[in-house]
Amino acid sequence: MIKKTIIFTSLFFVMLLSLLSFSVKEKQSNTASRGDKMKMETSFYSSQTLNNESGDLVLINFWATYDAESRVKNVRFARLVEKYKQKPIKNANGLSMVSYSFDHYQSIFNETIAADSLSQIENVYVEEGFSSDLAKQFNLKPGQFNNVLIDAKGVVMRVNVTPEEFEQIISQS
Repeated sequence: MIKKTIIFTSLFFVMLLSLLSFSVKEKQSNTASRGDKMKMETSFYSSQTLNNESGDLVLINFWATYDAESRVKNVRFARLVEKYKQKPIKNANGLSMVSYSFDHYQSIFNETIAADSLSQIENVYVEEGFSSDLAKQFNLKPGQFNNVLIDAKGVVMRVNVTPEEFEQIISQS
């Protein structure tokens, strides 16, 4: 009886570990990581910010108006871009930001862009939301917003950088 329990418990833990390792591997394969070369599809952006070779340091930020924390970070990032945009950036021609919104309604997105004075950065409303190819590429889920900092060569420098870390990076020039 004890032998069967030990065997059953061991099997249970082996299966559990197998499932956990599979889900972690799957998540990692769909998420941008430090050192990855970014391959963004042209349907993801509304202008030339990401698909040209301007040599800019680019922050890609994902957010939604209904997520207070992501909205506050978006505004803070935008203010930092505005503050440092005209200053020299180490190993880059300039600084830019693309802000992707996963809001339910474009009208609320538009009102928020105006209310938060975000016209100095590129703002993109992702109409398909979390079912979009963009959300799949970055493994985005409702309530799990993040960002990606890309260097002048299109290589991921950092993932989930805080506004404080972002300012430290861009002010070191």
